[in-house]
Amino acid sequence: MTGAGWRGLRQLLYGADTPIRWPGGRRRWLRWAARIAVLVATAVLYPVTMITTLNGHPGEHSTIVLVLAVVQLLPLVLALRYPLMGWRIGLLAALLAPAVRSAPHWGSWPWEPAQIPILAVAFVLAGLRYRRAVLWWMWALMAGVLLVHVDAGNAPGGLAALTVGTVLVDLIGSRLRAQRALVAETGRTELEKARRAALEERTRIARELHDVVAHHMSLIVVQAQTAPYRRDDISPGAAEELDSIGAQAPRRAARWSSCAGCSACCAATRAPCGRRSPDCPMWTNWWPAAGAPGCG
Repeated sequence: MTGAGWRGLRQLLYGADTPIRWPGGRRRWLRWAARIAVLVATAVLYPVTMITTLNGHPGEHSTIVLVLAVVQLLPLVLALRYPLMGWRIGLLAALLAPAVRSAPHWGSWPWEPAQIPILAVAFVLAGLRYRRAVLWWMWALMAGVLLVHVDAGNAPGGLAALTVGTVLVDLIGSRLRAQRALVAETGRTELEKARRAALEERTRIARELHDVVAHHMSLIVVQAQTAPYRRDDISPGAAEELDSIGAQAPRRAARWSSCAGCSACCAATRAPCGRRSPDCPMWTNWWPAAGAPGCG
């Protein structure tokens, strides 16, 4: 048996049955429609189940009859939130109920009339929700219960119906899972497109800032360095200040260029900009060598 088969068996027998998440927003009506349908079905099937259980267990205490009826209806109530748990309870009831029945069976089937459709509902919902291995393990256990309690004349027909239903559930479940995977992949693609568009816009802004600021800083350097030669009325103190501006401006321009380049680099690598990050090669390789203190 493969690893997927063992995982499916463990999930079926004792795995956690996480609650179903019904759609919200405009499709919230689906949840309420399902709740109303289950409520109506429970209200209709409860008296039928009580009557058939009383007829199948004559002379039993009313409490025992009530418990048996509730166990038969419980998978239907749980199917909306915990279908696998409901199926487990339904299968256990289908396995044990014929052993404690004292009255003759209904026709050739040893179960109450409501048990089969209720177990089928839980089977379909659980089979659509879980993987193929879980579904076919469910089929194997149900087939075993059917072969144990149904006579040899009717067992092949019941087994064939169960197999056909399982194949249909498998096909529908595979299609639904493929659709969910496609939707998830489409969402990831859209997110990547949005991230790439933001990266391109951020790179464009950084490039424009670099060009504009570098141009103005270069102009300031040229004006500061040529001012003593263009004007005769500059005092020695002003000339010294202009020389200092001309000397510091290239370093400031280089630092601003580094900041603009780091912005694009951090956007490309998704690293946090403004701090020394090992994810940004400009920080780790170039900035320490250049002695740049950072742009944060």
